[in-house]
Amino acid sequence: MRILITGATGLIGSKITELFQDNGIEVNYLTTSRSKIEKSDNNKGFYWNPSKGEIDTKCLEGVGAIINLAGASV
Repeated sequence: MRILITGATGLIGSKITELFQDNGIEVNYLTTSRSKIEKSDNNKGFYWNPSKGEIDTKCLEGVGAIINLAGASV
């Protein structure tokens, strides 16, 4: 299974991503920072710019669920 997470590079998102990966669940994540994009077999980052309406639609490939953590900081 592959999960798409928005906000995966934040405080809560990074912990959830780590838990999924420790349990064999692959993660795609959206980030507004190109410098935070990494790609491996189990962890793939994709660029997202909501203010310009830009999203890399490849982020949805193979995804069975989406977790939205984007928003206000904790």
